[in-house]
Amino acid sequence: MKRFWLGLVSGLLCMFICIAAGVALLLCCDWLYRADVRLLDVPERSGLSEEFILENYRAAVHYLTPWNDEPFALRGMSWSAMGADYFRQLRICVLCVYILGLLGGIGLLCMHDARRKLGRGLWNISGTVTLCLTAMTGVLLALDFTRALTGFCGAMFGESWKLYEDIDPIVTIFPQSFFIHAAFYILFVCAAGSVLQFALGSVPAPRQRTEKPRRAPRENAARPPQPSVQGAVPDPQPQKQVFTVPQPQQRTVFRKEKS
Repeated sequence: MKRFWLGLVSGLLCMFICIAAGVALLLCCDWLYRADVRLLDVPERSGLSEEFILENYRAAVHYLTPWNDEPFALRGMSWSAMGADYFRQLRICVLCVYILGLLGGIGLLCMHDARRKLGRGLWNISGTVTLCLTAMTGVLLALDFTRALTGFCGAMFGESWKLYEDIDPIVTIFPQSFFIHAAFYILFVCAAGSVLQFALGSVPAPRQRTEKPRRAPRENAARPPQPSVQGAVPDPQPQKQVFTVPQPQQRTVFRKEKS
């Protein structure tokens, strides 16, 4: 029972780590957005060039990074105060995700001794929990992503985000399909994390080598006992005792001569 609860907690911590890793990869690498710009025909719908769209996307993403200390600003595209406040709250949400991932990593380090005592089967329970949470989230998003996105934005930003959607032109370069692809990309990272946990659980534990006790050297029975004298230097090489085999004596036989 203890292994199950520890596996459940470990699966939740790994889920936090995977979500933080997925968000970090999504913001650091723009290959997914570049693919969606060409796939969804964003330049034709917005009337802007692809270079101009990518430049403003990188400016908005740079504002969401933890090490940024500059105010929200775009490259040649106008925005409203409501839009800037929207990105400010979104930046706080991203920072909370990073903090949860950091806490998840610290929690796994604290559970290292428990993992070593309970065996590698704990990784299988943890991977199952992470995979189940990922599958459940993916099913809910696949059923009605629009309602899920609306509920998330309403819970995080209130009702004002609907007005921002109608005012700011930056909404035209962030279509809803991009958020769908981004969400499933993060879930893919979570699924990869669960597979990694299963792999760690299937690796056999290293065997501990047990050294055999060394036998004491046999004393030479033929060596005569030496008296213990203080200050005497022991003989490094034992002297060999030579045994001589006595040879049989020859007998002289006298024969009587016949007269």
